[in-house]
Amino acid sequence: SRYAAGDFFRRHVDNDCAPVPGGRGPRCSPRVLTAVYYLQQAGAWDASADGGCLRLYGPQCATADSSEEDEEEEAVGVGRRRCADAQADIAPVADRLVLFLADQRCPHEVLPILRPATQRFALTIWYTDASPVPEFWATSGTHDGTLVPLDGEACDMPGSISGM
Repeated sequence: SRYAAGDFFRRHVDNDCAPVPGGRGPRCSPRVLTAVYYLQQAGAWDASADGGCLRLYGPQCATADSSEEDEEEEAVGVGRRRCADAQADIAPVADRLVLFLADQRCPHEVLPILRPATQRFALTIWYTDASPVPEFWATSGTHDGTLVPLDGEACDMPGSISGM
């Protein structure tokens, strides 16, 4: 991926299976682990001036009391409450590999690129479950890079952690 000045990716998860009854839904995929490898030139990134950090959040949860009306909303990622706010900001430093769970245990976002003419480059790979790809996923268009947005505004976290 390439992000230029002003680009960002709002808070989301890469696989949204768990809260759906039976572990299936329109945003469910076999993604288990997300791997992001940063391709900047060595020493060329200043997180405070350039932005573009990967912000990791604590796990999200299904709402405590769900009615039958809410089941459809939950299936597409709506109606969940946040279980925790931002946990860490990880700077996109050259030759850094970041691994995190692809499901609701690790919501994340890419913060905006701040400085003009700055570009953030990353390679993302998803490790998938060893089980066969479910028919509903193999035949749907939701696995084509579409991610699962979460409700609400992103939380500001004072004192970003850029040296992780």
